[in-house]
Amino acid sequence: MLAVLAPALGGLAKAKIIGDALAEGTLVAEDEIQRIADMLGIDAEQPSLAAVVREHVGRFLNEVRVPRNASRYPQELWANKPMMSLRDVEATLPVTDES
Repeated sequence: MLAVLAPALGGLAKAKIIGDALAEGTLVAEDEIQRIADMLGIDAEQPSLAAVVREHVGRFLNEVRVPRNASRYPQELWANKPMMSLRDVEATLPVTDES
């Protein structure tokens, strides 16, 4: 996600910089959500994937606005640990055959 946010903020984005940009209106949550969906190739034909992106990015940006701790870097704000295996993915996201 920071691949999308960082260039708009002038490079490496710390949590405070992202939060300030959201507060100032320099960074608009809906625009970022749409950019990420576009980067991932998610379109109107995939509403369930679009909803997952909206929820995930929205949760992250809300955490940036009101952090639960004194996180300095954005990756410290993620509530979930990184997924290390397919079991982690399956436990988090429903795996379906929507072809």
